[in-house]
Amino acid sequence: MLLEKIQNFLKLQNFEFINLELVDSTMNEAKKQLKNNNLCILANQQTNGVGRRGSKWISAKGNIYLSFLINYDLGYKKHFIFNAAATNTVCEVIDFFCKTETKIKWPNDILINNYKVSGIISELFKKNTQTYIVLGIGINFDSSPKINNYPTTYIKNYIKNIDKYYLIYQLTKIFFKQYEYILNDKHNDIINLYKTKLLHLGKNINIEQENNIISNIFFEDINLDGSILANINGLKKNIYSARIKNDSK
Repeated sequence: MLLEKIQNFLKLQNFEFINLELVDSTMNEAKKQLKNNNLCILANQQTNGVGRRGSKWISAKGNIYLSFLINYDLGYKKHFIFNAAATNTVCEVIDFFCKTETKIKWPNDILINNYKVSGIISELFKKNTQTYIVLGIGINFDSSPKINNYPTTYIKNYIKNIDKYYLIYQLTKIFFKQYEYILNDKHNDIINLYKTKLLHLGKNINIEQENNIISNIFFEDINLDGSILANINGLKKNIYSARIKNDSK
């Protein structure tokens, strides 16, 4: 049974696996379930899925909602490395099964042919003096939400005969290869792989920041903390929070 294989594999990594039918969000559930061990929470449906900057993510039944809660404190500026590791993982597993080439729209959307198929979110969480990383992974598997001005897609558009739990099993195995890089302080390897998928890297972009559009920014690089190293009229600036609107012409 695939759920048992997932559980056994995670046990070898010293992670407790909890599979639930319905949750408000797997990230919130991970915080509720926290005792002393690392956790992996899987759900078939969410009622209050969390997107970037607290936005609600529509979470229909049958898609993949997965969270890892990890006791490992890298500090605020370095916790993006977990986000990058999870993003690399999802890109690899989707590319393998769907025979396509995913791209990353900074900072946390995964696209197939400019259609969003997945999103990654990470946050720091503290309890009893311990710091945890909570990683949320959402993958449109059976269906995708309709979002104004943001096209979406789902896995079964590309491959019909696939068991959802087999994909999740492969995803967990790939994630722990990336996790091994984190443990061995190979952060540049993770970021370099992330950059190979980064959609707008090396291009001019427009960004929306606090309801203002800033045009003709050159996306020069990505920093280890996940911020954009931007070149704006010859001046270099780190951009920590913004929405990429489109390529600047």
